[in-house]
Amino acid sequence: MSSGIYFPICAIPFSLVIIILFYKKGYIKNKETKIYKLLLISNFIGLFIEILCTFASIIYNDYQTISDFIYKSYLVYLIVWTRLFSLYIETISSSSKKDSLLRKYINIFFMIIVISTIYTLPIDLVIKNNFHTRYTTGPSVNFTYAISAILVLEIIYNLVINYKKIWTKKYIPVLLFVLIGTVSIIIQNRFPELLMMTYVETLITVVMYFTIENPDVKLLKEMHDAKVISDNANEEKTLFLYNMTQEIRKTTKNINVEADNILESKDLELDKDSARNIKGETSKFTTMTNDILDVSTIDSSNIKIYNTKYNIKNIIKYLVITYQDICLNKGIEFRSNIEHNIPDMLYGDGIELKKVLTLLLNESIKNTDKGYIELNINTIIKNEIMRLIITIEDSGIGIKANELESVKINNKNISESYKAITLMNGTMILSSNYGIGTKIKIILDQKMDIHVNKEETEYNAIYDNKSILVVDDNESTYKLIEKLLKDNNINIDYSLNGKETINKIKSKNKYDLILIDEELSQITGAELLIKLKEIRNFNIPVILLTKDNNYEYSEEYLKQGFTSVIIKPLKKDNLLQVIDELTKE
Repeated sequence: MSSGIYFPICAIPFSLVIIILFYKKGYIKNKETKIYKLLLISNFIGLFIEILCTFASIIYNDYQTISDFIYKSYLVYLIVWTRLFSLYIETISSSSKKDSLLRKYINIFFMIIVISTIYTLPIDLVIKNNFHTRYTTGPSVNFTYAISAILVLEIIYNLVINYKKIWTKKYIPVLLFVLIGTVSIIIQNRFPELLMMTYVETLITVVMYFTIENPDVKLLKEMHDAKVISDNANEEKTLFLYNMTQEIRKTTKNINVEADNILESKDLELDKDSARNIKGETSKFTTMTNDILDVSTIDSSNIKIYNTKYNIKNIIKYLVITYQDICLNKGIEFRSNIEHNIPDMLYGDGIELKKVLTLLLNESIKNTDKGYIELNINTIIKNEIMRLIITIEDSGIGIKANELESVKINNKNISESYKAITLMNGTMILSSNYGIGTKIKIILDQKMDIHVNKEETEYNAIYDNKSILVVDDNESTYKLIEKLLKDNNINIDYSLNGKETINKIKSKNKYDLILIDEELSQITGAELLIKLKEIRNFNIPVILLTKDNNYEYSEEYLKQGFTSVIIKPLKKDNLLQVIDELTKE
């Protein structure tokens, strides 16, 4: 058995590249890939041992014990690789992917006996032709050949009993090993100085890489995450529908009781009380109906994206003004850094973008008790496309590294935002340091409106002939709004209650916007909104005026159908930017 140096030196880079590709791509930890990993590593080590064999032949006379150990290590490598390959054949041939404990112990015992025998038996170095021909011989070599022959016969046996499978992709390396290996053994018996088996094993190992089941682990994880999202959504729907069923039963029972009271009673005041109770229970039904309809939004497939012209500056103004107040009331700082070259108008889904930013800012505020919330908007302009780079950063509690992926899936605000941004062909990146804070970056390409001229820009700040209906039973609210907007040439109408409001809308009075106070004496703002939406062709934006600055309630108001929310006390800039935004989109 001879050892050359040139082939292993050339083969090592190929073996190293395959190892790097295998580990970089990732692999499923089953028996098949575990064996292949051991084949890769053993082949790489075997190439180095073959190089050492060349040096061992040079120092043989001076260091015979060391040289013998190196030669025998190479023989052990041949046996180990061949045995691993036969185990691989057994694995892909068998329907069972698990070995019995007894079988494992037998394999280990077999290898210990074989390796011990190789190291125990003597080995000789044959040198001919003035040191140009060198190979090993002796009992240790012969024993290695015998064991290798047994293992090859085992491989052939597995091929025979699984002949129906041999034309599958996985069996290509097996057929190559049998065909090329047989030819190599014949040649090597004729010319023992040619070390052919290492060449064959390296080739087989490389070919196996392209046949082994080694899918992209990242893709598998994404598929798993998608399944988790789906399962969670289904569980959420099931629980929701169960609870809603109980509530409907309870509400129906209450309505029947009150209806019976009216039918049996002759007391007018008692009848009025019962009627009020029925009205209250009916409003619960309305809320439950809206909730049932809203449950469909749990599925991302129900998020629809519309590409229309929208005013990005108005959205930014709204967010800055609104969250400055919310942060101030919570005792944290709100920072904003908005790039100056942002145009007024872009093409995209402005409503959905505003919703996403609202959800994410609410999430930041929820998890931040001290410090700051920061909104940064930067841009990159190329031709007619503006790349918005929106960053929301906070100094909140942060997220643990091992929980980051779970938050992306299970946190409704985060997951819904991911879905929406993805549907808008954008990218959303979540990063966090536990105990320090969280950063969310959105990268979104939007088409610019290149036809906006100076005249249009100037008109953006003019509110000529805009008509607003203010619904409030407190006359001071009307007077305050009238005072705040007196210099802006806005027509302001006033309504004291729900009935008057409905009559004004039905009488075809044209309004660009309706402002409804949350606390009306006879009806709530939410109940009035429901009645307004029952009017045929009603499509006027409705704004809720509220004293409640809790961000969670703001989310709830938007779910009820309000276009936006203005938190009292009223400010001129806040009113103007909302009016401009909603009447221009």
